[in-house]
Amino acid sequence: ATLALASSDAPVDHNERQAVAPLYSGKQPLAVVLGDSLITQAGPQLASDLSNLKIDRSSTPAIAACFYLPTVKKFLKSHKPRVAIIEFWGNDTTPCINKYPYESPDYFAKYKADVSTMTQEFVRAGAHVFLIGTIPDATQVASADPLWGRLNEVYAAIARSYKRRDVSFVNIQRVVESDGHFTWYLPCLAGEASCDATTSGIVIPPPPGNNIVRSVEGLHFCPLYPTTSNALYN
Repeated sequence: ATLALASSDAPVDHNERQAVAPLYSGKQPLAVVLGDSLITQAGPQLASDLSNLKIDRSSTPAIAACFYLPTVKKFLKSHKPRVAIIEFWGNDTTPCINKYPYESPDYFAKYKADVSTMTQEFVRAGAHVFLIGTIPDATQVASADPLWGRLNEVYAAIARSYKRRDVSFVNIQRVVESDGHFTWYLPCLAGEASCDATTSGIVIPPPPGNNIVRSVEGLHFCPLYPTTSNALYN
């Protein structure tokens, strides 16, 4: 199963590929994609779903939204994207945010301010913004972390603040979880090339007709894109 954009309001049928292409017609309008390693992994699917758009993607593992703010402001002085896809899981090691303790009130306020500013910049430039929600990793699920979903609330509130529907919140839990719960695997999509996986790093391999969707460290997607030389994400 692969990540694709899906409406935050519509239920996801895992037997059908969720695609948004074609979003727009015209002469190769520009789509900007910003985020961390999760959006990097979604790269091949985004390229397929947005095949009628010219994609400009900047993604860095373990990066926070504040890192890209200066880049966005400079970029928009000479570019007019039609679509902006913004995905930040909530990393806290980037220098511009690492002084705020993870999941502290100041940490959430910083993410809210940065993503709000970034969203506003894209909307002013004429883009429709998709704010991609977060998902808990296996450790957060096991510890029952009560704050892991706060960024989803932040992103959804930003989207709701735009009355003209210039901004959409995308709840990817509907895509990579099972009935709202963490899962290592999901039913295979129709026509999926590789299915019925029999080996994995997880304790219990998926039953027939399912594919692994989360890597062994419990956060990233499986298979990892791009692949790494070590076994951490494979």
